[in-house]
Amino acid sequence: MYKIFHSIKCGALVSGLMVLSMGAGLGGCSKDYMQSNITESKIRVEQNKSVQEIPVAQIHTAMLDQMALNYVRNGGDTIDLTLTYNPENSGNPDLVARQKAFEIADYMESRQNITVKPYTIPVKNSAEMIAVFSAMNYTAHPPEGCDVMSGFNDKSHNIQDDYQYGCTVQTVIARQIARPKDLLGTARDANTTDGRAVVNSLQEMRAGVVNEMLEGQTATE
Repeated sequence: MYKIFHSIKCGALVSGLMVLSMGAGLGGCSKDYMQSNITESKIRVEQNKSVQEIPVAQIHTAMLDQMALNYVRNGGDTIDLTLTYNPENSGNPDLVARQKAFEIADYMESRQNITVKPYTIPVKNSAEMIAVFSAMNYTAHPPEGCDVMSGFNDKSHNIQDDYQYGCTVQTVIARQIARPKDLLGTARDANTTDGRAVVNSLQEMRAGVVNEMLEGQTATE
């Protein structure tokens, strides 16, 4: 009986020491706690003014097609087109320049969903008409201070103690954004006076119209 009781006491003592040692260990771990290295930053969108000057004599439809497509992907919604011309030329140069500007604008608008605003400016002693295309250009970039992990772009395997997890994913996504401007969103004006839009959003709810189930495949009934 003594041996059994003695073994129980020793077992309890050992268990108690283990609990105390675990508590001390956890206390030591809490002192070494470090903040998570998971990035909370988002993809950045930078915008800048894009200006392109092209002699009118060199402009052709294939060039305008590619320019319109590039503006749709990387630009905003409006392009300013300015044609410079020599007012001292014969044959009503102002009218010729305006007609050419509207011709280019109409063609680009017919190819893509963009707005092209044509202008003309007289420039004395200019040798030829120049078309100046200007618009806002948007580009997507990884979060500030983010870099890809070691070994992603090459075969290096360096230790990165300060690497923020998620930076590589954000970098890859930024490279694949088709229209960076879309990341900025199109927030609705809080002070809108479009009463019809408000009525449309409430009409069905007030009428008690039940929302129909969306069509498609489901795994369960």
